Amino acid sequence: MNEKPSHALDFFNKVNADGITFLKGLINSDPPSFETDWLDFKGAEQLKDKDVKRIWSEALAGFANTEGGVLVWGIDARPDPDTKIDCASGLSLVKKPATFVSRLKELHSQSTDPPIPGVDYWFAIDDGADDCGFAVSYVPESNFKPHRAEAAGRNYYIRAGDSFHVPSVSLLRNLFFPEYHSHLWPELRAFHNKDTVFIDGYLYNSGIATAKNVVLSIGYEAESNWTLEPSRRWEFVGVPNPNHQRGSGMACFLPIHPGAALPAFRLSLPITDRELARIEPVDFEIFMYCENNHPLVSKVTFSRVDIQDQATKAGKSEMRS
Repeated sequence: MNEKPSHALDFFNKVNADGITFLKGLINSDPPSFETDWLDFKGAEQLKDKDVKRIWSEALAGFANTEGGVLVWGIDARPDPDTKIDCASGLSLVKKPATFVSRLKELHSQSTDPPIPGVDYWFAIDDGADDCGFAVSYVPESNFKPHRAEAAGRNYYIRAGDSFHVPSVSLLRNLFFPEYHSHLWPELRAFHNKDTVFIDGYLYNSGIATAKNVVLSIGYEAESNWTLEPSRRWEFVGVPNPNHQRGSGMACFLPIHPGAALPAFRLSLPITDRELARIEPVDFEIFMYCENNHPLVSKVTFSRVDIQDQATKAGKSEMRS
C-alpha cells in the first residue's frame, strides 16, 4: 500500500504487527478504546449475511467519503457510562474469519458506487474459540468520492464521531463539490493632460481560486468614441457580446492568482478643456469571463468631476443574468 499517513492506517499496521494480543487489549481498557471518526467496532456473533451486506456497504462509503477508517469485526461496543460514546466492551467473535473475509471481498465491488480502491483486510482465529476470531477491514480515504452505499438504502454516508450519518444535500454539496471560485472586479483610474483623458483599468481577484483564461469586454454609452488599448500581456480576441463596442473583447493568458491584480487596459479620449467642462457622465460596463466561473459584470460611472479630480473608482462585480 502507498496511502497517505492516517490514524486508521497506523491502527491497521498495529493489527498486522501485534494481531490478537493488540485487539484483545482494547477491550475494557483504561482509558477506554472509543469508537472514533476512523474506528468502528462490530460484534459479529449474531450477524446474518443481510446485516453484513448493509454494515459493510455503509462502512465502506462512510469511511471512504471522509478520512478513511478501520472496521474491527469481532469486538462488541457499548456506550461508556461517563461519555456515552461507544467503546470496546467485549468479545463477539467472527465465525470462520477466512470465509468471512472472502465474503467481504466478494461484496466489495457491489457495495458502493463507484467501488473503492485500496481496501485491505486482516483476519486471525482466536486459539480455543472453535474456529472463531477477528476480521479487520481498512478503508482508505478515497480520491473518487462521493461513494454511495448500494446495500444501505443507496444513501451517501459520512463518518462523524462514533456513527455513520446520511448528510443533508447542502452538506453533501459542500463536502464533495466545494465552490472554489475566483472573483474578479475592476478598478478604474482617471487622469488627463491638456488634450486627452485617460482611464486605466486594473483587474483584481479577491476569490479563493486562480482565474485562468480571462476575457474582458468593455461597453459604454456615449456619443464620443474612446480608444481601447490592451495592457501588456493582453490581446484583442473578438467580441464576446455583439452589443458591446466593436473591438472591445480582449484576453489575458496569464493567470490571476487570489489577492493579485493585473493592469488590463487603457481608455483614451482626445478632448479639450472646453469639451471636458461639458462632458456627460459615462457608464463603463466591464464584462469578465474566466475558466470554471460565472460570467461577471461591473458598472463604473465617471463624471466630469471624477475626471477632473483624477479619481480612482472600484467596480462591484455581480453575476451576469
